[in-house]
Amino acid sequence: MNENTKGILLVCLGTTLFSSKSILIQWAFKAGATVDQLMLIRMLIALPFYFLAGLWAWRKLAHKPPLSAFALIALPGFACYHIASYLDMWALQFLTAGLERIILFSYPIIVVVIQAFRGHSINRVQWFGLAVAYIGVLLFFKQDVQLHQSTSMLAVAAVFVAALLTAYYVLASQKYGRRYSSDFFTAVAMGITGLTIPSHFVVMNGFNVSGIGLDIWAYGAFLSIVLTVFASFVLNRGIGLAGAQKGSVAGMLGPMITLLMAAWILNQPFTFMHGVAVAVTVAGVSLVTQSEKLGFRLHRKRG
Repeated sequence: MNENTKGILLVCLGTTLFSSKSILIQWAFKAGATVDQLMLIRMLIALPFYFLAGLWAWRKLAHKPPLSAFALIALPGFACYHIASYLDMWALQFLTAGLERIILFSYPIIVVVIQAFRGHSINRVQWFGLAVAYIGVLLFFKQDVQLHQSTSMLAVAAVFVAALLTAYYVLASQKYGRRYSSDFFTAVAMGITGLTIPSHFVVMNGFNVSGIGLDIWAYGAFLSIVLTVFASFVLNRGIGLAGAQKGSVAGMLGPMITLLMAAWILNQPFTFMHGVAVAVTVAGVSLVTQSEKLGFRLHRKRG
């Protein structure tokens, strides 16, 4: 097996693990877990890994960043790893895993739109892709509403805000990741939640964690170690072997994987229209992201 094939398989595995998050979270809710508990457990277990990664990244930096850089990185980290994660988990109490995933999947489009407001041009293919992607999201939403009359608009809005905050984080990572290093940026961004998430838990629940059962700890540990830390390592390794372009194409499988797993594990509905909606959304997002990469390459050649 050559490195290219290994890379694609690793990207598919990483994408499958990341796509399983929504399934595990909803499974944990059925076992009695709360959003606050899962957030706390995931942070407590994942934080040491990111601390070690940050320490390693710090030692590799040729020029040490000033203290002000920590604050600039901490803000998008708090927005993504605390606020966006909380909103996303909270919404999963009221939405199907497929609807949550397909809304969150649209964050690359939000990245392009934000860049447009900052003066970057959006070409016709990207505008078309944007329209196609959100038509797909609306088709999926319409199908879910027909099957689940109790679909919460507030939960839909919460996931959209989570996607918006994720897009903000991605833009910040591009800026500060290039200035310092992506490993350092991720470690600091994740590290800030070591302060904010326990503080959030204490304010909402007090200092008592004895009420968290062993089964909830097991769900949180699996979410943290396997579906977050290990998944990110596998995905990054796969992209390194197969290349970013092939990796991004394989990563487009995420929403469909979530939909299939939700139907298999959680008995959530999977209709023909759900499949069409996912395909339309993935096609739209692909048009936007691939067109952006093509435009960047042409710009470089002309320059």
